[in-house]
Amino acid sequence: MRTKGIHHLHLNSLSVQGLRNLQPQLLQFPERVSLIVGENGQGKTSILEAIFILSHARSFRVPQLRDVCTWPSQGSKLSALDVEGGISTQDGEKTIRCLYENGRRNVFLNGNKVDAASHFYGQLCCVVFTPDELQLVKGAPALRRKFLDRLLAMLDTAYIDNLVSYQRALRSRNSILQGAFKRAGVEKELAPWDELLVRYGRAVTKARRALCQGIHELFVKYYEQIIRELEGSETPQHQSSVEKVSFELDSGFLDKKKGLIEADALLQRYRDKHAEDIRRGLTAVGIQKDDLLFRFNTGSGDRDARKSVSQGQARSIALALKLAATEYLIQEKGESPILLLDDVESELDERRRSALYEVISGFESQVIVTATEETPQTKSHLGSCSVYRVKDGLVSS
Repeated sequence: MRTKGIHHLHLNSLSVQGLRNLQPQLLQFPERVSLIVGENGQGKTSILEAIFILSHARSFRVPQLRDVCTWPSQGSKLSALDVEGGISTQDGEKTIRCLYENGRRNVFLNGNKVDAASHFYGQLCCVVFTPDELQLVKGAPALRRKFLDRLLAMLDTAYIDNLVSYQRALRSRNSILQGAFKRAGVEKELAPWDELLVRYGRAVTKARRALCQGIHELFVKYYEQIIRELEGSETPQHQSSVEKVSFELDSGFLDKKKGLIEADALLQRYRDKHAEDIRRGLTAVGIQKDDLLFRFNTGSGDRDARKSVSQGQARSIALALKLAATEYLIQEKGESPILLLDDVESELDERRRSALYEVISGFESQVIVTATEETPQTKSHLGSCSVYRVKDGLVSS
């Protein structure tokens, strides 16, 4: 992993049209820290959403881009979403544009249409901290899979192709299973899709396992750092000398020793489930059920963190995971990602905020923060920063 010669990724400009309640506008951002202040519902989170769309061609708030489009006025045509950004990268100046119109999404890099997702992901790396994503520990497994997928999409160009191929094969297999009990010879129809699920599922699992192994030590480091910040303010059992956390990838494609199961054995597992899948009309085996299992130990043995930790502890774990992902991105890409912090001030107590900002200040990344108000505490945490205000979807400095 590279640790020297880190390049500072920088979003210079952001042009937004047709995104929620934001008015069409062009924004300029400084290289270091920006604070966007506004009441709820005025559009401050939508600014971060626009940046995230440039990074992932999708929103962190809703599953479909159509759900972020501004509602058209009566009698007008369907609205189009058009987001474009100018960025400085280690490869030079670039422009990225995401256009969604007539139900279709198109992505452009330096004015040229990008057809393969693997050619787009990783151009603009960003890590987002939101109130929802602070539920990584106690939320649904899909949240944790999404965390892994987003991070790997920015790191590994082959990963997104393998994941998309797996998802397509899964949809096709499930389509066959719907109403399959009424037809003969269904198992023969399933066979080629079983093979594709094994091929692409093993590739995805291998990448997910390597990522988890790569960030685990960083995760433990950041959790201990956050807990040290809390010492003296919470009860002794929460102190870093006692409190330990860990996590592991839980996948049906891994054996008990967390080794990748051979393709033939996985293929047989799919075959063994044919009768059950036909009866249920759904695929029972696969990486679509993967999860991250967090373990929590205060000296009396490992426990399932999802069931045993407090809300504050869960947020500390989620923060540590996000910070570990940020450092891992820096190490692997040699480029600091943009950090997007959405209203974390309202979700974190003072000491957790202090720990978060202290770590972030050491990354030398471009940071864009939203808050409902500019307070002395916020200014103290962020130091020198550019302040913007948003009202009725319009940003002013």
